[in-house]
Amino acid sequence: MNRLIVEKVSKIFIDNKIVSENEESYLKYGLYLIISSVNTFISIIIISFLFGKVIVSIVFSCSFFVIRSLCGGYHCKSSFKCYITTLFVYFMFVLGTYLQQNIMFITTFLTSAFGIISILILAPITNINNLVSKKRQMISKTIVIILCVLHIVSLLYFKNIIGLDIRYAVSYTLAVVGVMLIIEKIRLSLFNNHNNLIDEFS
Repeated sequence: MNRLIVEKVSKIFIDNKIVSENEESYLKYGLYLIISSVNTFISIIIISFLFGKVIVSIVFSCSFFVIRSLCGGYHCKSSFKCYITTLFVYFMFVLGTYLQQNIMFITTFLTSAFGIISILILAPITNINNLVSKKRQMISKTIVIILCVLHIVSLLYFKNIIGLDIRYAVSYTLAVVGVMLIIEKIRLSLFNNHNNLIDEFS
């Protein structure tokens, strides 16, 4: 379905000479990413209505997409796998919002600590899906550090203003991004070691 929409939209752009035929592959790739992201976001919103978690789900979605785009990390090999993985991560988040207040409070601090440490050490990680310049990496790192500091401040000084579920949403996001960074770091290390072994025996 997504591919059909991409083909039709790209054809309209090319027929109207908005985009040249040489740029068709870039256009299709961009459209496919946008449609996949929109599908994921709509699915999350629908599920959030069913669970009555609309506000925290929007906070989770926005923080996840922003921090994820800045940090990079592991990427699924297909949009369908990415869709399923994202929904699984979101569903686990929703389950976490039903924890008792004292447990959620502890979980929020633990996930924040794990996520922030992982992100500050590893981010950003570039790969074939996230190739950026050194300057862009530095900008991303700076923005992520600012966001982490703001989150720490909200945990320590604005706990009576910002709801625990909102802080949990951001903490959970940081932890998930941290896990994806670690997975990608391990994957890249294994890949590089494999290539080195091939070079040694070739």
